[in-house]
Amino acid sequence: MILLEKSKKMSKDTIKIAGKTFIPMISSAELHARVCELGKTIWQENASENPLFIVMLSGAYVFAADLLRTIPAAVDMVFVKYSSYEGTQSSGSLKREIALPASVKGRTCIVVEDIIDSGVTMKQFVADLKEVGAAKVKIASLLVKPENNKTDIKADYYGFSISKEFVVGYGLDFDGNARNLDSIYKCID
Repeated sequence: MILLEKSKKMSKDTIKIAGKTFIPMISSAELHARVCELGKTIWQENASENPLFIVMLSGAYVFAADLLRTIPAAVDMVFVKYSSYEGTQSSGSLKREIALPASVKGRTCIVVEDIIDSGVTMKQFVADLKEVGAAKVKIASLLVKPENNKTDIKADYYGFSISKEFVVGYGLDFDGNARNLDSIYKCID
């Protein structure tokens, strides 16, 4: 376990995780307001299609929980796990840890993701969904990093566009740590 460090030299909102310094970037209030807006839009545009929400673990679970609670109906939801991060960087290789369920065939699928960074993971995942027969694939990502995207993948719905900084909190982690923070923090060193 890595403890969040705070010292008298740091501002009250600055945190250290494994020797890296993070400062606030997006507050819990901003996250809540934007997630509510996204949920309303997603449901207005997709309710008639009875979409299947596919939550990408592990990072998207906090975003997905808040997003799906804004939906005014019972929804179908499944979890998958693909990973590519090691430390603060994408490794460039993709691991499929929890596979796609068979229930995607013929469905409109809304993939709930924490962040689209290089786009490599999402590009492969969308291809996998189409290969098993998804009728439509839409992406709802909390964060996007357009400067880092190396693919043609774009989110249909997104919360915030950010630059290249490494971020933690609200489900996003640094080697498994800091997912529980209620705000998003960016690394400054």
